[in-house]
Amino acid sequence: MDKVTENLLQTIAQKAASDAVAKLREFHQDDLKVLGERIDIGFTKVERELQETNVRLERVEDALSMLLREFKIHHDKQQQLEARITELTERVMVLEKQLAHS
Repeated sequence: MDKVTENLLQTIAQKAASDAVAKLREFHQDDLKVLGERIDIGFTKVERELQETNVRLERVEDALSMLLREFKIHHDKQQQLEARITELTERVMVLEKQLAHS
């Protein structure tokens, strides 16, 4: 093979290699772009789900706080009633003693 033909083949091969590399880069850039979009969509979906979960947890927390307040109110009322029952029981005992001595 003469030198001119060899140089021409080498130039053609380099051009073909450069074109192939450029196409591969273009192809992979599109892949990376699509992958990036999918990741963004995934993160957006996860973020939305976390926000919904936070809202649900806040509702549960609010409901439990309300139940705890109501429980405390009922507990306080129960203690007041128990104290009143004790007081009335003592008064009944005093009255029974008074009746027994009469």
